[in-house]
Amino acid sequence: MHNDPSTLPAVSGMPATSSRVRSERGVALLAALSFLILMALIAGGLLLSVNSDQQLVQRSMGDDQALSIAEAGVAEATERIRTGEIPSAPNPRMVGQIFLCDAEDLPAMGADTVALATWQTRDMWLLYSTPDRSPEALTVRFKTDAAQRRIYRFDESRVPAIQTTSGVPIYVVNSTGQQGESQRRIITEMTRANLRIHDANVWGAITSGGDVRLSNDTHVCGYNHRADTPEWTGRDGRTGQSHACNEDESGGQWEQGPAVEHRFGVWASGSFDDGGSPPTGDPQAWLDSQNGFYTGCWQVLNVSESEFYSMLGPPQHARKPKVLQGITYYKGMTTLEHCDGEGLLYVDGDLHVGKEFTYRGLVYATGRIVVDGPCWVLGAMTAGGSVTANSGNRCIVLYSREAIESAVSRYATRFVRLSWREG
Repeated sequence: MHNDPSTLPAVSGMPATSSRVRSERGVALLAALSFLILMALIAGGLLLSVNSDQQLVQRSMGDDQALSIAEAGVAEATERIRTGEIPSAPNPRMVGQIFLCDAEDLPAMGADTVALATWQTRDMWLLYSTPDRSPEALTVRFKTDAAQRRIYRFDESRVPAIQTTSGVPIYVVNSTGQQGESQRRIITEMTRANLRIHDANVWGAITSGGDVRLSNDTHVCGYNHRADTPEWTGRDGRTGQSHACNEDESGGQWEQGPAVEHRFGVWASGSFDDGGSPPTGDPQAWLDSQNGFYTGCWQVLNVSESEFYSMLGPPQHARKPKVLQGITYYKGMTTLEHCDGEGLLYVDGDLHVGKEFTYRGLVYATGRIVVDGPCWVLGAMTAGGSVTANSGNRCIVLYSREAIESAVSRYATRFVRLSWREG
């Protein structure tokens, strides 16, 4: 039997086909591996980029936080200048340093250096200084010439204002903030200038953003009184008695004109109840149900908001001295009794006045004022909320523009920033 050659399989073609298939598979595998390698490189690059961006963000955040910490150091240094703990005596070599330690752990310093413990609470310290002497310690010194013999001063009335002849000393504060590995430094020059209070914008001896409730042993007088009016003048009312507020023993009047200087006895946004003891004032004794109230204490003193907060300083939380002298600032519910004072008493909250309280100047509370004891104020009393003088407690409030302006001006200073460098 003969086979037809045309029907036989082409055996000779089989190796060529198998080789071609294997070659195509190898190319596909190589392409897949190349793609995977490429994707791995891209993924790695993305991870490196993300990690780098994250580090940049963290460093930027750390730098921002370190700068904020350095600013907090400048704030503490400013307040230590305000309180007088950093001396203003003209010693060109004076250096004040504030350390992150308790008072008993202060390092020994030279004769020209004042060492102070931070005001911060232990275990919550912001790192704007060091526990011991170092270049990063929070430092205050005078701005001087190169030889440290003359102090540069600031006098707004002179040209140039910065010179060595007259004015108030210029301080240089060096504060370094530390946050993790980030460190930022601030060097600023500042001085304190007197803030003169004039043309005080007082609406009444008592001014209230709410209701006013007086008792039958209260005397409120809106006539303008002299700053030297003796304590407890007015306890017998305005006229006809030896202690009336419009006359003294020599026959002269404690009240002074002109009439344009007088004020309402009571000005109230809410209702008014005199309790059987009506106030006195000019052009009339009282106004109630009035629209609007002060935007802040700065409006009463006729200064800008920034000037007001510059002179106000930090609040006194626990300290309740028997003499409130100067700019006194409390935050939250505050009770004061058995004390005398002059200047500005500012309470960001409610004020409770207890026994034997006398004050010359401006008493201002953003909340309520409640009088529960014998109280004598020469100047003005102002509350964002209600004012209540409870019965059985003699309360006397006499308006005096002179007492407000002279008492507050005596202690009011503002800080002027002359330069600010960050690094």
